[in-house]
Amino acid sequence: MGAKKYKVFIDGSYGTTGLELRHHLGREAELFEIITVDKEARRSLKERTAAFKKADLIVLCLPDEAARSAITQITPLDLSAKILDTSSAHRTSDQWVYGFPEISGQALKIMNSPRISNPGCYAIGFIALIRPLRETGLISEMISLSAHGVSGYSGGGKTLIETFETSQAFIKTHPYALYSWDLDHKHCKEMQRYSLLAKKPLFQPAVIATYRGMIVSIPLHHSVLAKENTTAAEVIATLKKYYAAAPPCSISERATIHSKQNTPTQTHAEHLPEHLPELEAPLSHPIATAEIATPSVNVFTIEELRSNLRTKLHDKSPGVSAFLPFNLTNKSEALNIITATNKAGDLMLHAQLDNLGKGAALNALANLKLMASSFSK
Repeated sequence: MGAKKYKVFIDGSYGTTGLELRHHLGREAELFEIITVDKEARRSLKERTAAFKKADLIVLCLPDEAARSAITQITPLDLSAKILDTSSAHRTSDQWVYGFPEISGQALKIMNSPRISNPGCYAIGFIALIRPLRETGLISEMISLSAHGVSGYSGGGKTLIETFETSQAFIKTHPYALYSWDLDHKHCKEMQRYSLLAKKPLFQPAVIATYRGMIVSIPLHHSVLAKENTTAAEVIATLKKYYAAAPPCSISERATIHSKQNTPTQTHAEHLPEHLPELEAPLSHPIATAEIATPSVNVFTIEELRSNLRTKLHDKSPGVSAFLPFNLTNKSEALNIITATNKAGDLMLHAQLDNLGKGAALNALANLKLMASSFSK
């Protein structure tokens, strides 16, 4: 007999995250079997309930209110299935475990919990930068932090995707679109909680005119470091040590960087399973795309990253040295931490990830593997 396959039902498998996750699960056919419901019946309570009952693992790829409603439907069924929620509905609930496997002790909690909440894309970048510094006491829980995030427009779901891909006028006037003007983005609560902070960070993101990719940036003035005479080099060393000890949660063993030419006529349809393995964003110029997958979280100084890019791309041009390619982690579960410092010891910390990869579907896949590993054989 072959190894057991775990049955997975994605409630919301036709949305942006659901489609992405369905594709990646399809590439893990030796471990997972996908339970499907016809698109026309995807909102049928009867059809969904039947799928819930068949599943070992249930994934909610739904808006917040729909995810809460799904839980009220699942709970009375008294199922043994584990649940992974990709919405923000349960991320700060004491009854759910936060699904960021690389932070201390979290992988074991994910394995042993029946309910896991997948992190928000901006939040996972923010927490990756700050949590190690809080755990080691390099910054105080009382610190006041500000952050900025930039995302590809796929993070806004079908409505925003359609807006960017059908309106050239919108793109011309909104190539960089700030939002969340009340400074109360829904990811802020989980940023605060899982970064072990007493104060909610000041955070405002923006969407740009590319399909996928994300960078979250946090400035750290040397005066805010909790321990006197702590150097920028010590902060960077702390981040490297922390993630070197993190459990391996990578999905593949690829570690290559390639350059690809895309045309501006591509649409988001090419990001869906029917068109894979190509998952590239609409671009009008060549750009480096990384598939660095082991380990999941990588820490680079900007000098190290520049050297890496020059070597991999065989490119000595000023553009490689001066600029960071936005979608360097696209199509992978990698999260790159990139640091910059000055002579005064101040730091800029950047987390670069794929908002649909480590920020959504590929982190969900890592969680599903951990969840499945605790089932009795």
